[in-house]
Amino acid sequence: MENRPSFFRRRIVTPLLDQLRQGASPGKLAWSVSLGLACGLFPILGATTLLCGILGATLRLNHVAMQTANYLAYAPQLALIPAFIRLGEKISGAEPLAIDLAVMKARFTESPALFFQDFGAAAWHGVLAWLLVMPIPIWVGAKLLARVFSRVKKS
Repeated sequence: MENRPSFFRRRIVTPLLDQLRQGASPGKLAWSVSLGLACGLFPILGATTLLCGILGATLRLNHVAMQTANYLAYAPQLALIPAFIRLGEKISGAEPLAIDLAVMKARFTESPALFFQDFGAAAWHGVLAWLLVMPIPIWVGAKLLARVFSRVKKS
Protein backbone atom coordinates (compact mmCIF):
# COMPACT_ATOMS: atom_id res chain seq x y z
CA MET A 1 0.00 0.00 0.00
CA GLU A 2 1.26 3.45 -0.93
CA ASN A 3 1.86 5.90 1.94
CA ARG A 4 0.09 9.02 0.65
CA PRO A 5 -0.24 12.20 2.68
CA SER A 6 -3.71 12.92 4.05
CA PHE A 7 -6.17 15.11 2.19
CA PHE A 8 -5.73 17.86 4.79
CA ARG A 9 -1.94 17.80 4.38
CA ARG A 10 -2.12 17.80 0.57
CA ARG A 11 -4.80 20.48 0.20
CA ILE A 12 -4.22 22.76 3.19
CA VAL A 13 -0.87 22.34 4.93
CA THR A 14 1.38 21.83 1.89
CA PRO A 15 0.07 24.83 -0.11
CA LEU A 16 0.54 27.10 2.93
CA LEU A 17 4.04 25.78 3.63
CA ASP A 18 4.89 26.25 -0.05
CA GLN A 19 3.87 29.90 0.23
CA LEU A 20 6.24 30.38 3.18
CA ARG A 21 9.07 28.64 1.29
CA GLN A 22 8.48 30.89 -1.71
CA GLY A 23 8.97 34.01 0.37
CA ALA A 24 5.56 34.94 1.76
CA SER A 25 5.90 36.85 5.01
CA PRO A 26 4.38 35.11 8.03
CA GLY A 27 2.34 38.23 8.85
CA LYS A 28 0.83 38.65 5.39
CA LEU A 29 0.19 34.92 5.15
CA ALA A 30 -1.55 34.98 8.55
CA TRP A 31 -3.81 37.87 7.51
CA SER A 32 -4.52 36.06 4.23
CA VAL A 33 -5.60 32.87 5.99
CA SER A 34 -7.57 34.68 8.67
CA LEU A 35 -9.46 36.84 6.16
CA GLY A 36 -9.90 33.85 3.84
CA LEU A 37 -11.56 31.88 6.64
CA ALA A 38 -13.76 34.84 7.53
CA CYS A 39 -14.75 35.37 3.90
CA GLY A 40 -15.47 31.66 3.66
CA LEU A 41 -18.06 32.10 6.41
CA PHE A 42 -19.83 34.94 4.58
CA PRO A 43 -23.55 34.08 4.74
CA ILE A 44 -24.31 34.32 1.02
CA LEU A 45 -23.54 31.18 -0.97
CA GLY A 46 -21.42 31.79 -4.03
CA ALA A 47 -20.08 35.15 -2.90
CA THR A 48 -17.05 33.97 -0.93
CA THR A 49 -14.62 33.56 -3.82
CA LEU A 50 -15.43 37.01 -5.16
CA LEU A 51 -15.14 38.51 -1.67
CA CYS A 52 -11.73 36.86 -1.19
CA GLY A 53 -10.60 38.15 -4.57
CA ILE A 54 -11.69 41.73 -3.87
CA LEU A 55 -10.18 41.82 -0.36
CA GLY A 56 -7.02 40.06 -1.48
CA ALA A 57 -6.42 42.49 -4.33
CA THR A 58 -7.32 45.54 -2.25
CA LEU A 59 -5.13 44.56 0.70
CA ARG A 60 -2.41 42.92 -1.44
CA LEU A 61 -2.76 39.58 0.29
CA ASN A 62 -1.86 36.07 -0.79
CA HIS A 63 -4.65 34.72 -3.01
CA VAL A 64 -3.52 31.09 -2.74
CA ALA A 65 -3.71 31.26 1.05
CA MET A 66 -7.03 33.10 1.00
CA GLN A 67 -8.68 30.61 -1.35
CA THR A 68 -7.23 27.67 0.58
CA ALA A 69 -8.77 29.02 3.78
CA ASN A 70 -12.00 29.88 1.95
CA TYR A 71 -12.22 26.27 0.76
CA LEU A 72 -11.68 25.04 4.32
CA ALA A 73 -14.60 27.13 5.60
CA TYR A 74 -17.28 25.74 3.26
CA ALA A 75 -18.90 23.23 5.67
CA PRO A 76 -18.92 25.64 8.63
CA GLN A 77 -20.39 28.30 6.33
CA LEU A 78 -23.41 26.14 5.60
CA ALA A 79 -23.92 25.47 9.30
CA LEU A 80 -23.56 29.15 10.27
CA ILE A 81 -25.84 30.78 7.69
CA PRO A 82 -29.00 30.27 9.78
CA ALA A 83 -27.20 31.49 12.92
CA PHE A 84 -26.04 34.67 11.18
CA ILE A 85 -29.55 35.27 9.83
CA ARG A 86 -31.14 34.80 13.27
CA LEU A 87 -28.59 37.09 14.93
CA GLY A 88 -29.12 39.73 12.25
CA GLU A 89 -32.88 39.51 12.74
CA LYS A 90 -32.43 40.08 16.49
CA ILE A 91 -30.06 43.00 15.94
CA SER A 92 -32.40 44.68 13.47
CA GLY A 93 -35.60 43.79 15.31
CA ALA A 94 -37.01 41.91 12.31
CA GLU A 95 -39.52 39.09 12.56
CA PRO A 96 -37.87 35.68 12.15
CA LEU A 97 -38.33 34.25 8.66
CA ALA A 98 -38.88 30.52 8.22
CA ILE A 99 -35.77 29.05 6.64
CA ASP A 100 -37.07 25.94 4.92
CA LEU A 101 -35.73 24.81 1.56
CA ALA A 102 -39.11 23.47 0.42
CA VAL A 103 -40.79 26.77 1.30
CA MET A 104 -38.01 28.72 -0.40
CA LYS A 105 -38.32 26.65 -3.58
CA ALA A 106 -42.11 27.01 -3.64
CA ARG A 107 -41.87 30.77 -3.03
CA PHE A 108 -39.32 31.15 -5.87
CA THR A 109 -41.53 29.16 -8.23
CA GLU A 110 -44.58 31.20 -7.21
CA SER A 111 -42.94 34.62 -7.49
CA PRO A 112 -39.23 35.27 -7.93
CA ALA A 113 -39.74 38.93 -6.99
CA LEU A 114 -41.44 38.01 -3.71
CA PHE A 115 -38.77 35.39 -3.05
CA PHE A 116 -36.00 37.98 -3.36
CA GLN A 117 -37.96 40.45 -1.27
CA ASP A 118 -38.42 37.95 1.59
CA PHE A 119 -35.18 36.06 1.45
CA GLY A 120 -33.13 39.06 0.32
CA ALA A 121 -33.95 40.66 3.66
CA ALA A 122 -32.80 37.48 5.39
CA ALA A 123 -29.53 37.62 3.47
CA TRP A 124 -28.97 41.22 4.58
CA HIS A 125 -29.66 40.21 8.18
CA GLY A 126 -27.00 37.51 7.84
CA VAL A 127 -24.51 39.98 6.34
CA LEU A 128 -25.19 42.48 9.14
CA ALA A 129 -24.46 39.84 11.79
CA TRP A 130 -21.35 38.64 9.92
CA LEU A 131 -20.01 42.21 9.72
CA LEU A 132 -20.48 42.69 13.45
CA VAL A 133 -19.16 39.29 14.55
CA MET A 134 -16.11 38.72 12.33
CA PRO A 135 -13.66 41.59 13.08
CA ILE A 136 -12.43 40.19 16.41
CA PRO A 137 -11.96 36.58 15.19
CA ILE A 138 -10.13 37.91 12.11
CA TRP A 139 -7.74 39.97 14.24
CA VAL A 140 -7.16 37.21 16.84
CA GLY A 141 -6.71 34.60 14.11
CA ALA A 142 -4.19 36.74 12.24
CA LYS A 143 -2.15 37.37 15.40
CA LEU A 144 -2.09 33.68 16.38
CA LEU A 145 -1.32 32.46 12.87
CA ALA A 146 1.49 35.01 12.47
CA ARG A 147 3.22 33.43 15.47
CA VAL A 148 2.68 29.92 14.10
CA PHE A 149 3.93 30.82 10.63
CA SER A 150 6.95 32.66 12.06
CA ARG A 151 7.96 29.56 14.02
CA VAL A 152 7.40 27.29 11.03
CA LYS A 153 9.47 29.55 8.77
CA LYS A 154 12.37 29.56 11.27
CA SER A 155 12.43 25.76 11.49
